[in-house]
Amino acid sequence: MSGASKREMSMVVILSLIGFLISGYLLKVKLLHEKLVCFLGDKDCDAVVKSKYGSFFKIPNEALGMLYYAAMIVGTVFAISVFFLQAAAVLALVASLVLVVVQAFVLKKWCEWCLATAFINLLLFLIVI
Repeated sequence: MSGASKREMSMVVILSLIGFLISGYLLKVKLLHEKLVCFLGDKDCDAVVKSKYGSFFKIPNEALGMLYYAAMIVGTVFAISVFFLQAAAVLALVASLVLVVVQAFVLKKWCEWCLATAFINLLLFLIVI
């Protein structure tokens, strides 16, 4: 991201905002015990989001996601250390990959919202690295 163009910086902010909003929606649904809206057929978003893998040291994954996306926005807008953005993007991508593997092989259920944030994290990683 060193020498990043305005376009790349804008993409980081826009993708992070979308990720923040998705994570916020998921956190709201989880905390209020609502049913998740899933659009693509035979998915079980609720089972994934509300599983024991839905938190890390009792902190909801969605809250961690919101923190990550907010940090990416602030880090980009205020030109905070490129290393910080890269390290955050690597950690988020690794976490996303682990959670996709959990969906595929442990839960054997899919959450399109979770997959969307994993894809956003992949894009953010590719932009900032």
